[in-house]
Amino acid sequence: MLSATPLCLVVAYIVASSWESWAHRNILHASKRSRREWRKYGTLGKLLRLAYFYHNTIHHHRTFVDSFYLQFVDQIQKD
Repeated sequence: MLSATPLCLVVAYIVASSWESWAHRNILHASKRSRREWRKYGTLGKLLRLAYFYHNTIHHHRTFVDSFYLQFVDQIQKD
């Protein structure tokens, strides 16, 4: 029989993985409509919009410009 500690770790892993997957899909890749809705949430909405911006603009459009696997072309671009 499993002891409580390994079972708790498995449950924690499942909860964390599920949350990360949901947040990535619904916050970091949110629709335009969702982003507009966030405006009515004040500071929380601003944080959600910043998370969306940094994930999409910085991570997807500026960091992995040429290749999904190659993050930077050279050292100058990395700096």
